[in-house]
Amino acid sequence: MNIVAKLIFPFIFFISFQAYGQKRLMEGYIVTIQNDTLRGKVAIKNDSLLLFENSQFKKELYTPSTIKAAFTDGKYFSVHGIMGHDKYFQEIITGYLSLYRQKYANTKENFFLKRNDTLFVVTPTNFLSFVSYLSAECKTGDSLSNKNSKQQYKYTLNDLSEFVDYYNTCTGHKANQVISYVPEKFSVKPVINLALDAHQFRLGNSNKYNSGGTFGHTLGFAAGISAKLLGKDIGFALQPGLQFIHREGEATLKVPLNSFTTVDANISSNFLQLPVLIRYSFASKGYRPYLSFGPHVGTAFKSQIKRTPHGFTYNDTFDEPGSNIELIYGVSGGAGIYFPNMLKGLEVELRADKSYYDNEVDMVGLQSSSLQLFIGFYLK
Repeated sequence: MNIVAKLIFPFIFFISFQAYGQKRLMEGYIVTIQNDTLRGKVAIKNDSLLLFENSQFKKELYTPSTIKAAFTDGKYFSVHGIMGHDKYFQEIITGYLSLYRQKYANTKENFFLKRNDTLFVVTPTNFLSFVSYLSAECKTGDSLSNKNSKQQYKYTLNDLSEFVDYYNTCTGHKANQVISYVPEKFSVKPVINLALDAHQFRLGNSNKYNSGGTFGHTLGFAAGISAKLLGKDIGFALQPGLQFIHREGEATLKVPLNSFTTVDANISSNFLQLPVLIRYSFASKGYRPYLSFGPHVGTAFKSQIKRTPHGFTYNDTFDEPGSNIELIYGVSGGAGIYFPNMLKGLEVELRADKSYYDNEVDMVGLQSSSLQLFIGFYLK
């Protein structure tokens, strides 16, 4: 297990470095006051500071007074003046009535409405007043919005977007509005998984066939497909899947019926396993670290447990009734890194697995501990 671990960690580091290097290529742009478009890596730090990195990896800070617009990570930003200062605002809807948002790391979400070149701060206490005032300009009986009563609107991005769209429509300015924000919807992302499985079998309980024991470390493999069920790429997600796992092991065990009798036990088994993992992804530019944990259950096919009297030169073996493994269950937990812009999406995960095996007679108390290196390839 130690040798495998020494090989695994450099490999993870190499994959991470390569993926990060690819991500450092062009991913956004800024538009300067001189109307020059500069393409590179863009990070909006707060409402007054932007970090830009060009193709030569040179970094430079920009304030709202030096650029007009920016695009990064699927979001559009523009510069507007409020209370005598220029700030960065994310564009949600632009038009006769525009909606902007400010949301940065470790800050709460703020909304702004703009009409006739005047920018208004929208707060939980005043936004219903804006709804009431602006709705008065719409024709009586207009039913374009399914929230035609101001009490039905809530201080959320979706409700504010719906109202702005309703207002621009009822005032005859729908054709002039541009929706720059597309809400993230529930999605299913299938992933093909390949893994190395460094495992060790162990007999935790004594029984009439043996007095317990530990099998040697063995390297197996796994392959399968899973589906990441997401509301968003950041935060919690559910990832069920189907995996094929091959594990094997050998050990010399004492038979308690005769203290002088030992047998060479050989396990070779293939499993179909259903893992259901809960994962949490952290926000980060260029890659997303995540943690995963959850149960799994499965069954074996072409499973074989053979015993050969130790020291005998002939190859005869014998299987006791019920020696084949019937059920596998346990828990898994891991940590990984997801690279959304490498290939169609790539993730590398180091996972620890604890499994228990159930059969009627032989190998009672059989269990295994394993360290798995998963590489997942996303399908789109």
